[in-house]
Amino acid sequence: MRTLKFYFLVSVCGLLSVFTGCSNGNIKTNGSVSFSDGAPVVTGIVRFETPQTQYTALIQSDGTFNINMGKGLPPGLYRVSVIDVRENEMLLIDEKYENPDTSGLTFDVKPSANEPLKITVERSKTNRSLLNMRENTR
Repeated sequence: MRTLKFYFLVSVCGLLSVFTGCSNGNIKTNGSVSFSDGAPVVTGIVRFETPQTQYTALIQSDGTFNINMGKGLPPGLYRVSVIDVRENEMLLIDEKYENPDTSGLTFDVKPSANEPLKITVERSKTNRSLLNMRENTR
């Protein structure tokens, strides 16, 4: 059941990226997510948003991601959040990164080439599971 919900979320994120990212002025943008100790974050979603739109990227098993399915982002300032997605496991990323208002992460996409974005997150200080997170959102 959890797997079905995960794939539904991934599909919705992919569709959002397709429908909001068709601008010709996009800048190729990619990066990586790691913990403060240098270990890669091996699963999750990175979300880039402005007041007008939102783009998502899936974190790959090596910690890397390509924004908007490799199409990049239009130039501008983005608020960034990192969402931990695990199946039947403890969530490892500190929950402050799930919300762009508390993550402290921003990314300014310049009209010229950008260096890969390196996002560093802290590990969760609590033992929160995916089940607890779902119960709190009801």
